[in-house]
Amino acid sequence: MLTLFTALHRYISALYYAFEGASVVEFQNLSLSCANGLPAEALPLITGAFPNTSILRSSAVQKQLTDPGADCIFEGSSVLEYFSFYRTAGQTVGILLGYLACMHVVTFVVMLVVARKERR
Repeated sequence: MLTLFTALHRYISALYYAFEGASVVEFQNLSLSCANGLPAEALPLITGAFPNTSILRSSAVQKQLTDPGADCIFEGSSVLEYFSFYRTAGQTVGILLGYLACMHVVTFVVMLVVARKERR
């Protein structure tokens, strides 16, 4: 039951939609060349950030990270696919505006209920 709640909780969170909108704006239609690879000085930072990942210490993986080849291209759409963000930025803004309107209505109704109790 708890996992169902946590799985559905993101759909009622404004932060989820804000993160989705920012990600779509940032990564949609983004294409970066990674042909130069990582500088050799960055490899210790990566292995330090992921100390339990022994494959990063492999010479084949380190060679691929430092010299991936001339045809290496990073597509920003892969990040959006990973997080399952398929809405446009406009749709996300619309959802956030709807969320804001609903919160204003709920707040107003609660204020009316509290004010009526105070009058009695």
